[in-house]
Amino acid sequence: MSMKKEYPADVICQFTHSGKILPIRFRIREDGGQDNSAYHEFNILSYQEKYRHLEYRQGFMTDYQIISEIEYCCRICDDGREKNVYLKYYIAEMRWTVQGNESF
Repeated sequence: MSMKKEYPADVICQFTHSGKILPIRFRIREDGGQDNSAYHEFNILSYQEKYRHLEYRQGFMTDYQIISEIEYCCRICDDGREKNVYLKYYIAEMRWTVQGNESF
């Protein structure tokens, strides 16, 4: 499976008492997400939060900013080889995607 585009991902993560998100593992479907395809599962060996996208909004009384997406650079093991992938969480949509430079 090529990982040059974003694929939907199921993610297991931990939330700290302060609200920080810690990704633990994820799975993606073979064949670009067809409903009848098998899953590939990956444990996250290490990660680093790389990016937080801020959006500025106008409120009734004041302007404010919100975080709309968070991106993590994750190291995973795939068939004995370590790879880097990017895991992205779209907060408003409550949706995760994964993207990488190598194929699975």
